[in-house]
Amino acid sequence: MRLIQLVSLVALVCLAFGCASSGPSGGGTDGGTAYTHFCACDAKCTCKTSATTAGSCPCGKALATKRVLRTTDDSFQICGCGGECQCDELHDSDDGACRCGKPLASFPRTASYTCGCDASCGCKSQSNSSGNCACGKALVAR
Repeated sequence: MRLIQLVSLVALVCLAFGCASSGPSGGGTDGGTAYTHFCACDAKCTCKTSATTAGSCPCGKALATKRVLRTTDDSFQICGCGGECQCDELHDSDDGACRCGKPLASFPRTASYTCGCDASCGCKSQSNSSGNCACGKALVAR
């Protein structure tokens, strides 16, 4: 009986953490790291900053918490509605849009600049613009 309870508990924990750490089709991960914070500027902004922790992008705006809806070979795709929208789901009939109908926004999986901190930092910021990463340290060119 005790073995059944232990196996059930382990299965429940694995299910809970497995579902919370990955998006649809395993999206939202890159080497085991979920990118959940993105630049929330309008489409004209080219910084394309993503990070695993909250903070600001090089253009000065706060990063928005977003769920990765799709991962391709070269990009993360999220709801393109900016920071105030929380739909964070793919559209039922339009493959290139989020649930609220706006086009998906793409962020590069490998950007021009990355966080210059050591591995203990954990922000994993990357951007196509120079400046500071989410943790406040300077971004360095790849």
